Order: sequence, then C-alpha cells, then structure tokens
Amino acid sequence: MRALSAEGLIEVWERGTQRTLPERALTFLGAALPGTKRSDLAGLSAGERDAGLLALRDRSLGPDLRGRTECPICNSRLEFTLPIRDIYEEQAASARPEEGVFEHEGWWLRFRLPTAGDLAAATAAARRDVAALRAGLLRRTILEAREDGEPVPAPELLDRLPEKVIAALGERMMADDPQAEVELRLSCARCGHGWSSYLDISNFLWAETAAMSERLLGEVHTLARAYGWNQSEILAMSPARRQAYIERLSE
Repeated sequence: MRALSAEGLIEVWERGTQRTLPERALTFLGAALPGTKRSDLAGLSAGERDAGLLALRDRSLGPDLRGRTECPICNSRLEFTLPIRDIYEEQAASARPEEGVFEHEGWWLRFRLPTAGDLAAATAAARRDVAALRAGLLRRTILEAREDGEPVPAPELLDRLPEKVIAALGERMMADDPQAEVELRLSCARCGHGWSSYLDISNFLWAETAAMSERLLGEVHTLARAYGWNQSEILAMSPARRQAYIERLSE
C-alpha cells in the first residue's frame, strides 16, 4: 500500500464527492493499491476494508486520529487523540473463512461476512433508509436458513427471522471480523459521564480528506494568483513553506 500525497488525496476527494460513503472507501483503497482490481477490493470483508483504510491513514496523514465530540449529558466539547496502533486488528489481514454456520433458538443459518461490495451496493439501494440497508445486507449475507430443521424460503426469511436472532447473528459477525466495529469508550471531564461510541474510519478519513482538500485548494488559488505557479508545484511544497508564502502575501 502506498501513501497518498496531498495531490493524490485531492484526486480521491474529487472522485468521491458524488459517491456514497462505502464507494468512497473503495476509491481510497483503489488509489492506495493501484494494481488491485476493483472487484478484489469489493471482495474484502468490512473489517479488512477498514484495516486497509487505517493503514492508509497512518501512511498518508500520520499515526494518530484526532477528533472531537460532545458529551450527551452536558454538551461539553471533548477532544481526543487515538493512536491507530491501539485499534488496528492484526487478524483482520489474515485469511478468513468463506462461510460460517450459526445456530440460535431453533434457527440454523449459513452465512458469510459482509464485504465492501455488499456495503456499497446495499447503501446505494437503500437511499439512506437504515432498515432497508440492514435488510439488503441480510439478504446478501444469509445464504441458507432453517427453522426447527425446516428450510425457510429466501422470500420469507426476513419476515420470519426474529429480531433477537438477527442481533445475535450480528454479534457473531463482529466476532469473526473484529476490525469492522471499533468501540470507543469516552468520558466527560466536566460531568464525569461515560459512554461508548463507534469509530467509522470511512467517514472519519473522508471528513479529514474533504477538509484538507478545501484548505489546500484555497492555498493553491492564493499562490497561483500571486506567483503563477501551477497546482503540482504548489502541492509539492511542504505545508510550512506554503504557509510562509501565504503569510508574506498577507503582509
């Protein structure tokens, strides 16, 4: 995997602006792994995809994630720094089983883990409907089902499958693909409230890239107008050098 330069990140941002978040994740990986087929990237499990995004973030923007959130009780702003090494799961890059079998309260399910392609396709079809997204993923990942030993036809499955079985299956999938769900435990310094949140590295990396791209394009615009340099020449400079030129212009 190669690191993406400032210009490379801007190119990913430009290509991903009109795409869904799962498609943006594949765009990041495609840029970082230029010799890899899109179909191979789409076949990565959700955890493998996110492990790749964490590795890309480490190589391109540094080893620490920096973010902010608000306490749900007192609304105090909380800023945090999270080393990538603390959340990276080594086993996410190892071979995973193609299929698994799950049994719970009379139900027998043969399933596979959701892939990056599943997430992209289901998100595009669901159009921001969370229930439709979940249903789409279940249809894609449950390969065979039986209730009390009797086969359940695919068209009837989601109507008959109990919510508690779906929840238990989700927990099993997370156990089999641990990088797919990163839980953060947060605590408010002001009121002492503690709570959990989940890191979506696709969303996190996209937000960082979008903010950085907007800032860099502003710097390119300013320096190109002042000095006549082209975008590649400006982005090849170090951030400190670009800032030094901009400060001289303001003087």
